[in-house]
Amino acid sequence: MTVEAAGVPTPSPRPARSPWRTIHFRLEAPEARAVSLVGDFNGWNRERHPLRRTPDGRWETSLPLPPGRYAYAFVVDGVVRLDPRCARHERTADGELRSIIEVAPAEG
Repeated sequence: MTVEAAGVPTPSPRPARSPWRTIHFRLEAPEARAVSLVGDFNGWNRERHPLRRTPDGRWETSLPLPPGRYAYAFVVDGVVRLDPRCARHERTADGELRSIIEVAPAEG
């Protein structure tokens, strides 16, 4: 949008870009009946982020996340599993192993 004042076009200010990024989570589990994503970003709630099954047996979801470091895991048919594609894992205070993702700010 352009506003003209005294015949001189004035560019509108650009909207601020959000630092959030859309992160895609994917798990190959063709035999699974249900898969969900749990992590620091959803309070480890097993019902909040169910994954969608694709025709080739993958399970997928995408989440917008602000920059930061997050521990997460998949829940496959009620069993917590690490992300096999994630190279970083850490133990929680209670000794559980979790996958770790670092979300960088969106480039603008």
